[in-house]
Amino acid sequence: MFEGGHKYRFGDYNVTPLAGLNFTPYWMNGFTENNNGAPGIIGLSFASRNINSVPTFIWWVGLVRSSCRTC
Repeated sequence: MFEGGHKYRFGDYNVTPLAGLNFTPYWMNGFTENNNGAPGIIGLSFASRNINSVPTFIWWVGLVRSSCRTC
């Protein structure tokens, strides 16, 4: 996961907007249903698949009171 943000100060409070993304590859093996070794009448068959997922995120870590008055 990659993420980044920046802390902003508003008086005694800190607000941090963050953004990130997460790359995840998925793999599904192919399969074929059968009936005692023979193809079934309504058997399903699927080929193998690769799927790449890249969800993005935006969130806030906000209004955390700062304990340091000179930072």
